[in-house]
Amino acid sequence: MKSKLSLTICSLGILFLLSCSSDENCSSENYDSRFEFQWGDCFVFDDGIEMEIKEIDDQRCPCNVQCVWEGEFIFNLIIREADSEQQFDLKEKTYTENEDAPADLVFSDIALLSDDSCEDPVELSKMKFEITVSKK
Repeated sequence: MKSKLSLTICSLGILFLLSCSSDENCSSENYDSRFEFQWGDCFVFDDGIEMEIKEIDDQRCPCNVQCVWEGEFIFNLIIREADSEQQFDLKEKTYTENEDAPADLVFSDIALLSDDSCEDPVELSKMKFEITVSKK
């Protein structure tokens, strides 16, 4: 009787641990296709690589200031592959394919979709972006 109870408890524990895997909170996406994202989103690709948008840093020129360069968004990503996890800062305008992105990922076509302006600003956590992710 005790062994059946122990086996049942162990089985339930294993099921609980499996149900807490991080890819359940991630949306499935395909490489080489454009998709939308915002702060806090998580994506899993068909090879099991996960990409989480941990933070977005708005480095654009502030309103009512004359800047030499318009600035850019910097996306702090967490890339999970098998048993490893790496952070990577993806720069919207200055990213190049030659950078050492984790998991041989290549990012392109990064664009702000939200209608953000000085007259009608959008909160950073609510801004929507678009991106294409490929493999080298």
